[in-house]
Amino acid sequence: MDKSTLEYPSVAVIVLNYKNWQDTIECLESFQQVDYPNCAFIIVDNGSENESVEKILDWAEKKLKVVRLYAEVDGEVKFKDELRNSQDIECDDLVIKNSVCGSQNEKCIFSLIQVHKNLGFSGGNNIGIRYALQSGYEYIVLSNPDIIVMDSSILKVIISEMVANEEIWVAGPRIIGPDGLDQSPLREPNIFEELTFFTKRDYILRDLVNLGKPSLVPKIHGSFMVFKNDFFLKAGYLDDEQFLYSEEAIIAHRVNYFNKKICFVPSVRVLHKGRKIFSASLYKKFIRSRLLYHKKYLKTGFILRAILWILFNIALCFLFVRSLLRRGNMK
Repeated sequence: MDKSTLEYPSVAVIVLNYKNWQDTIECLESFQQVDYPNCAFIIVDNGSENESVEKILDWAEKKLKVVRLYAEVDGEVKFKDELRNSQDIECDDLVIKNSVCGSQNEKCIFSLIQVHKNLGFSGGNNIGIRYALQSGYEYIVLSNPDIIVMDSSILKVIISEMVANEEIWVAGPRIIGPDGLDQSPLREPNIFEELTFFTKRDYILRDLVNLGKPSLVPKIHGSFMVFKNDFFLKAGYLDDEQFLYSEEAIIAHRVNYFNKKICFVPSVRVLHKGRKIFSASLYKKFIRSRLLYHKKYLKTGFILRAILWILFNIALCFLFVRSLLRRGNMK
């Protein structure tokens, strides 16, 4: 192992892909500028039915040493290595934690894990997290595929902040949307704000962005998060019941339960390309996840959850009609 890698905790960068190989490759390209000598990439393909796997592998095999894996998720999770005739193997046999990447075109280990169906944000990332933990990584980055890293020092800066404060379990950079506005850090809405959510409010703590130095915050945006492995070892994996949405709130809830901290580091940035396109099916997933969060974590009573369900569905109807009107105006 290169001596320089011993000076840096090992980091696994997990990117979850679902039918979106173009963004995933652009995200991985942006990570090639990152100056951190002890990291590796774990790409989880969440049951894509297009050419995502082939496109991502084509890109990776030109730049990186590739290990292609299959994840069996019925019952116990097992990883199968295509390069070893699909024999069941222990994850630590791959010795991926000794890889080097990031600077001066050094090669790094790149693991592609294929899952046979779409497990959602939490379920898909849990496959990568399980593999990273079994491989001995000390820090785990969860990055959306539509993220572009803007600062080469991002991992050094965030990891050094987390190493300096053992109470920090989760940290994240400044996240800028395609409109140039900040998306993090965040606060949770109170119950009155939930009941009147259709009134526009700003849950972004902009004063902490302008402060320009690391701050302890209630919550960060879920498109780019850095975890100490202790979070998963002690608080558990992401909640598989949440297919999509409300992950940040659940993570914040678990961090608070263990009396640990979330840190916002505004000196390093990523661009989150997230496209705001109305989708009734996605909004229904939001409603389900938010109500499940209220029931499971906040212990909100049935009557209040019923009121929230009614208001959320009124909003769904309103957004659906508005999207139809906008489409009509575009014709």
